Amino acid sequence: GVAVLTLCELGDYERAASVGLAHLDTAQRRELGSNCYLIEIPLAWAELGRGQLDRARHYAASALQTLQQLGATGLWLAQAHTVSARVAIASSQPEAAAEHSEQALAQFGTSASRKIVARYNALVREERSTVRALPSARAGLALTTAASESIALSKLEPISTITITVDGPGE
Repeated sequence: GVAVLTLCELGDYERAASVGLAHLDTAQRRELGSNCYLIEIPLAWAELGRGQLDRARHYAASALQTLQQLGATGLWLAQAHTVSARVAIASSQPEAAAEHSEQALAQFGTSASRKIVARYNALVREERSTVRALPSARAGLALTTAASESIALSKLEPISTITITVDGPGE
């Protein structure tokens, strides 16, 4: 999955999709089952970058289903909701965009880093501006967001640059 995300960040969506599909095929043939979400989320980003919204929606939905069946919370579930929100925004589906934006942000409690919360607040803000521009916004679609509206926001991209340090044995 990391190779696919790296290719996405480099803007090489065609190659990212090709690599992702090959990895997913291998994982499915080897019956890795629930671990396929680790490939499906980056593959959804690649397909979104290629403009293949139906394919992106399929991989994001598959990853979400797996993560929900596992009872997962946190960063991976947030990523699945984030790519789902981005696909919904690109597909002019404001209700789905609102739901996934809120679900992504809900994965982080008060202990989440300000940078992560800012990225997800950026998604909610983008979704809000998209909703305002669409006719269904007049139907009263409303969102609530975390209280960190004043955080300086950066462009939301797949989170692939977070560094996690874990002390191993003997350290």
